[in-house]
Amino acid sequence: MTRRLAIALLLTLALSAHADEPRPTQRKDWKVRWALFQYQGGALEKIPNAWEEMQDRVRRAAKAGYNGIVFGDRDESWYEGDKAALWQQRLGELRRLTRSLDMDLLKPMPSLTSDRVFERYTDQVRVLRQVADPDGYMMYFDEMRVGGWEPKSLQYETCGDLINAALKRAYGIVMREGGGKPVHTWHDMLTPSHNAHGNYYLLRNTAAGAGENLPNGLRIWVWGGGRNGAKHFGYFGKQNLHQIICTYYDNLDIEKQYQRWMTEIDQAGVEVDGVVYSSWGTPDGRFEKLEEFARVWWGGGRSAER
Repeated sequence: MTRRLAIALLLTLALSAHADEPRPTQRKDWKVRWALFQYQGGALEKIPNAWEEMQDRVRRAAKAGYNGIVFGDRDESWYEGDKAALWQQRLGELRRLTRSLDMDLLKPMPSLTSDRVFERYTDQVRVLRQVADPDGYMMYFDEMRVGGWEPKSLQYETCGDLINAALKRAYGIVMREGGGKPVHTWHDMLTPSHNAHGNYYLLRNTAAGAGENLPNGLRIWVWGGGRNGAKHFGYFGKQNLHQIICTYYDNLDIEKQYQRWMTEIDQAGVEVDGVVYSSWGTPDGRFEKLEEFARVWWGGGRSAER
């Protein structure tokens, strides 16, 4: 019987408590730039000048050319009584501010500390196991450009600690509910040579340390065109983690990119499990390059197993 390959994507950023919120204005230019941040009503009491600081960041984002912002609140205690009224007031102020700056507003951001989010995450894994029975699960921890603004996040000294704790919590859920199948995630938020550093978008403080002491069974997908590949591979190699290359990203010179990845692997002195054909940014995904990709990376193409 042909082995089925099914990687179940756990889209944590799709866990929105505001699914009925209108989508932002569709623009002809697909390169819409979004400033991503999360505002929590509870932060008014716990973080000095939080609201003023966020309004200032919105203005700076507009000045920098961003077309919109992503705004979220996932502290469920702020949907009741006077707190809910204050939250609605702040949301109204933010809407007026963004409109005055000719920006769009979208609110899909989940929390990294809310029990409700991880309850939904647990439900996702259970359903995926029942419906798809996948060979592995992909945790969508990448390009997390906001965090650390919630009152519950203050128990963590840095956003790196926050992301690290959230990832380990999610990993534990997938292992428990997913039948012990392999668990994968992207590399970028975990290594200091990519996004796990200070001054990363609208994280409240540094993301450094997000990738420390990762679970032994976690499998890392290293994406991109090979830039800083040796540093990425070396960082996870020291933790003896399995790694997979995610390459191409619409680069027309597949042979050149292959050689670049091979150089980075040699410099890191590690072994990788394999490679994934990856596409980014074009409507058709440039899938017409699949055969050439197979020839360069594997010495020839073959029909996909069904």
